[in-house]
Amino acid sequence: MGIGSFEGESDDDRRQEILGFIDFYDDEGPTTGQWNYGAFMVAYEILVLHDRSELGDDVYAIPAVGRAIMVHALRAKMGEWADSPFWNAHRDGLGKWLAGAPRRKQKYFLDMSRLESYSFRPGVFGR
Repeated sequence: MGIGSFEGESDDDRRQEILGFIDFYDDEGPTTGQWNYGAFMVAYEILVLHDRSELGDDVYAIPAVGRAIMVHALRAKMGEWADSPFWNAHRDGLGKWLAGAPRRKQKYFLDMSRLESYSFRPGVFGR
């Protein structure tokens, strides 16, 4: 996919390149190129339900959930978003879930790279 071979001049250059690949930017329609706040919040709300024990670890199989966790981690590393115990716990949870089955990481990251993983219809969750 080319991301692994990108060197850049600093770690933040590499993080920015990865964000450009996985972040919640719309790729079609009237909002092309705009950040999809609603899609990010839906993924966040799924993680909140997990914290309330209303959903199990199967939430980590949702590509948009992985995107939200990774986007937050990269932005926190770049000093753009505050880090928190909530996101730390979910980074650990995603890591354990990925390690829980052979070859899961490879398939998951390919699934996560598909842009339709966060294409929600207008009005989903009131957005």
